[in-house]
Amino acid sequence: MTILELTKEEIDKYIDDLYSCFPTGREFEIFLNSFLSALGFEEVVTTQYVGDKGIDLTCTKTGLDTKNGTDTINYYVQAKRYARSNKVQPKEVRDLKGTTKRDK
Repeated sequence: MTILELTKEEIDKYIDDLYSCFPTGREFEIFLNSFLSALGFEEVVTTQYVGDKGIDLTCTKTGLDTKNGTDTINYYVQAKRYARSNKVQPKEVRDLKGTTKRDK
């Protein structure tokens, strides 16, 4: 196996290219729907854009946790398309975690 190592400049270029593909957060959410489906997630749904309570997509995956007897696992996705200089804050993660407690 060959490990590809990128320079900081190459990484920055790839990130800039990725950002330019999705001018809005909604376009990023729609892309994620197709991406998750291609990865084998099922029932991938992009939620309404406003009033989604922080959940941007939902999906399921079956057959993952046979040890605990769970055949289907529900996933909740919150997509953020921040400016590159912004970081996801701990509050955002806590809010998402609180929203998803209704479905373990």
